[in-house]
Amino acid sequence: MDFETRKKDNEILEPLCLCLYDGKEKKVYKIDDYENPNEMVKDGIGFLMKRKYYGWKVYFHNFSSFDGVFLLRLLAEMGNVKKPIIKDNKMIEIRFNFGRKATIHFHDSYLMLPVSQKKIRNCI
Repeated sequence: MDFETRKKDNEILEPLCLCLYDGKEKKVYKIDDYENPNEMVKDGIGFLMKRKYYGWKVYFHNFSSFDGVFLLRLLAEMGNVKKPIIKDNKMIEIRFNFGRKATIHFHDSYLMLPVSQKKIRNCI
């Protein structure tokens, strides 16, 4: 899962696109199809709130910075967020609980593989 962003008003980052791939299905959510970035991201998270994704680990590249901070706020609006795991001022994991027994774990792939996505893609 990954956000593409732009700077709004010279400083504030705003998501333009949310992409996810579950190993079989690719989904792309574009800001042009929504009233605001929050609705776009909530729609993407809503896609993951299905039984087949319960217990999944979802990885964002560079999650510890913008992606995780932005996502944390929206997840808190959509369900129950356990206290994030933070180490060395970097968000390592967010556990998102929803429904009766459903949990999705969000992680930072950059902390595991500290190289650009392009370099990872070239190695595969």
